Amino acid sequence: MNKKICLKKYTGFSLAETLVTLLIVAIVAIASVPVITKKKATPAEPSGTWMCTLNSQGQHVVWETGDKNMNDADQWKTTGKNYCEFSVPKGARNFAITAIGGGGGGAGAGLESKVWTTSFNIPYAGRYKMAAIGAGGNGAKGPDGGGKNVPGGGGAGGVAFAEYEFTDNVKKLTLTRGYVNSNTTNNQNGTQGGSSKISATYQDNLYNNQTVDLVTAEGGYGGRGCYYAGLFMACNKWRDYYSKQGSVSISNINNDYIKTIETKNFNSDTGDGDAQCNGLYCFGYRTVAHQLEVNKKMEPFVFFNVYNSNGGLVRDTYEGQYGRGGTALHQAERRQDNKYNVYYKQPGRNGYVMVITSLHKPGLGGEAGEHVERAFYSEFDSKKLKVIIGKGGTGGSAGSSEPVGNVYNPAVSTKKPTEATDGTSTQIVGLITLDGGKHGKSLQENDIKAMEEAKGGDGEPSPLRNSKKLVEVGSDTDLLKKYQTGLGGLSQGNTSVDGQTSFFYGAGGGGGGVNSNSQAGKGANGSSGFVMIEW
Repeated sequence: MNKKICLKKYTGFSLAETLVTLLIVAIVAIASVPVITKKKATPAEPSGTWMCTLNSQGQHVVWETGDKNMNDADQWKTTGKNYCEFSVPKGARNFAITAIGGGGGGAGAGLESKVWTTSFNIPYAGRYKMAAIGAGGNGAKGPDGGGKNVPGGGGAGGVAFAEYEFTDNVKKLTLTRGYVNSNTTNNQNGTQGGSSKISATYQDNLYNNQTVDLVTAEGGYGGRGCYYAGLFMACNKWRDYYSKQGSVSISNINNDYIKTIETKNFNSDTGDGDAQCNGLYCFGYRTVAHQLEVNKKMEPFVFFNVYNSNGGLVRDTYEGQYGRGGTALHQAERRQDNKYNVYYKQPGRNGYVMVITSLHKPGLGGEAGEHVERAFYSEFDSKKLKVIIGKGGTGGSAGSSEPVGNVYNPAVSTKKPTEATDGTSTQIVGLITLDGGKHGKSLQENDIKAMEEAKGGDGEPSPLRNSKKLVEVGSDTDLLKKYQTGLGGLSQGNTSVDGQTSFFYGAGGGGGGVNSNSQAGKGANGSSGFVMIEW
C-alpha cells in the first residue's frame, strides 16, 4: 500500500523583509540617542576676587574683579566707613582667604653724647674727637724802678685737635691737663706753663699693653725780661713782646688698632711778636681765636668756654679763657698820693684737655603682622562679612644731642627717641583675627658705634611676598624685593638716615640709622594690613 507523505506548511518573513526591518530599527535607535542621554544643565558657580586694604590716607578701600588700577590702592573705591563689607555672591562656594595684620613701626635711632676731661676706659669702638690746650706762660718780672719799656707777656699754650678711630683693642685714654707754674719768675723771665696730653693704651695681638701719645699741647713760654745786661748784669732794657706759644705734637698713626681721621694744629707764630700794651702793663697772648676754631671741630656736643659772664668773647679779660699767657709783671709809677707802689700781676691761665664722642644707636626694624594665606572655607554662615584692616605701627622719632645752657657755660642735652608702636590687628569679624607686628626696639647695646655710621635695621618682610595673586609693585624682580621690605636707614641703597616703609602689605617698617656726622634718622611706619577673598 502506498503511503502518502504529507508535508506541513510553515509561513514567516523572507530574508529581504527581515533586513528591511532591522534597518528601520537601527535608524530609530540612532535618532533616539540624544534624547536618551540628554541631562538637565545646572548654572555655573560664580568666581572672582575681592580685596580690602587702607590707602595712603588711612581710608578703607576695596577692589573687586572688573575694577581697574589693581596696583594702586589710592585708586580703589573708598568705603566711607572704618571697615570694608564683603557681600557673598549668590551661589558662590569654596572660598580662599589671604590676610595679614598691620606691620610694626621701626625704631628711631638714638644718640648719647659723652664728654671726658679726665682719664677713662674706652666704652665702645669707633671714633673719638679730642682737643688739648697747654697752660699759659707767666709774664716776666719788671724792674724794681719804673722803666719806660715794660717786660713782655707770657706765651699762650699750644692748641690742637685730633680725631681717631679705635678698635676694641684700645682700652684706655689718659688725659693730662696742663697747669700754670706757680713759680712766677725765673731770672727776670716768666715761667713756662704745663703741657696738656692725651695718650692711648691698647692691647696688641700678643696681648701686650702698648701706650702711644696721641696729642701733646705744650705750655706757653714765660714772658721775656731783660735782654741786655750791662756791667754787673744790670738790666737796662726790657722786651715788650709776647713770648713764644707752646708747641704742638700730634701723632698721625695708622695701625691695626688706631686710625687717624683728622688732625689740626691751631698754633700761630707768636714768638717775639709785638705785645699789646696798655699803660704800664702788657697782656699775655690770647687763645680765643684758636679756641673758637676748636669749637667748630667739637660741635655739636660741647664748647670750650671762651666767653665771659656777660656773654661776650673773652678778649681783654682773663675770665674763662684756657691757656692764655699771663701779663707782664712790673713796677707801676708811684701813685699821686705817694702812699705805696702798685704792681700789676695776672698769671697765665690753666690749659684744658677734652675727649668727646657720640654713641650711635640705630633702631631695629618692626616685625611683620600675623598672616594666613589661602585659608579654605567651603561657605560662610553670613551673607555679608565685615572686614577691619590693621594699621601699620608708627615709627619712632630720632634722638638728638644738642648744646643747651648759655654761651659761657655750655652743656649737652641728649634727647632720646620716642618709642615706635605695634601694628594693629586685621579682622574678619566673627571669623579671623590676625595680630599686628611688634614694633622695632631702639638703643640696642650690641649695635652701638662711637661716632661711626650705623645702619638701621630692615623691617621684617611681608610673609605674603611670594603670593602670585597679590598686587605687585613694578616688574623688576630686585625692585619688587626692595619694596617688599621696609628698609633701614643707610641700608641696601637707602641713602637717607630715615627708615623706609614697605609698599607691601603687613611688612615691618625700617629702623633709623645714624651717619658719621651724628645725624640720627627716624623709624618708618609699618605697612597696612590686607584681606583678599577668592572664590
